[in-house]
Amino acid sequence: MSAAGGLDPADETFAYWAALYAISHPAPRTWTAERRDGQGTVSADSASALLDAMCTDYLKCPVRLPVHRDGSGTRSGRGAGFTGH
Repeated sequence: MSAAGGLDPADETFAYWAALYAISHPAPRTWTAERRDGQGTVSADSASALLDAMCTDYLKCPVRLPVHRDGSGTRSGRGAGFTGH
C-alpha cells in the first residue's frame, strides 16, 4: 500500500493481491476486486477498505488458481492486472 493508504501498483502488497483479484478503480470512491477464480467480487469506497475486504473474503474462502496438466500456468497467481486511473 502507498503512504496515502491506497493500492500502489509498484508495491509488493499490490502485486500479491492483484495476482488473486482483478482490481479496478473505475470512478472516485469506487474500488472493486474480482476474484480470479470466478467466485465473486468485493467492493469498497477506498483502497484501504478494499484491501480489508479482500483479506476478509480470502480468509472466508481462499482464491484457488488453476494449474495446467503440462505444468504451465501458475500456482501463486503471479501475473497481476489492474485497471483504473
